[in-house]
Amino acid sequence: MHGLREGDDPMKTGHLLPSQFVLLPNKTEAAYLRMWEQIRLLCPLAQPQQMLLDFEKGPITSFEHVWPNTVVKCCFLHLTQNIWRHVQSVGLQFAYTHDEELAMRIRRIPALAFARPPDVPDLFDQVAMDLPLTPEIGDLVDYFERTYIGRILPGGIHIAAVPSDAVCKLSPTMWCALSS
Repeated sequence: MHGLREGDDPMKTGHLLPSQFVLLPNKTEAAYLRMWEQIRLLCPLAQPQQMLLDFEKGPITSFEHVWPNTVVKCCFLHLTQNIWRHVQSVGLQFAYTHDEELAMRIRRIPALAFARPPDVPDLFDQVAMDLPLTPEIGDLVDYFERTYIGRILPGGIHIAAVPSDAVCKLSPTMWCALSS
């Protein structure tokens, strides 16, 4: 884990520094919960304002249990890794690495993390419409919408993002760099 250094010296303030290293026996929610509770015991005055985590249900859910008033955000690097894994799993790796125009269009998907969360569904629709209509692209678009945005039905009815095995229930507010 890293912490943001604060203080009077502007040359040192604002730097991320390693603050804790934790070895866990496994990646279960119970193991993460024990870890967060131990950290809270070691640092009883800690009231983190924001926590940056991976897109895994165990760390997020257990952290929110221990510090319910902290804003949890998910890491952009891990968002791009998850999208790349899906590009590979649907068979788009060769096309992505050999077709620069296609790669640029696909890279617009994780770039949505730099939009305001309320704007993401409409911007995603624009990005998706700019992609070629192939079954593989359809699988990628469906995965991202289902996992990271949710679905908007006619009449403005929103269905929240559906979690997969390793990904928790997400919304753009968790993974967008900008706040609403």
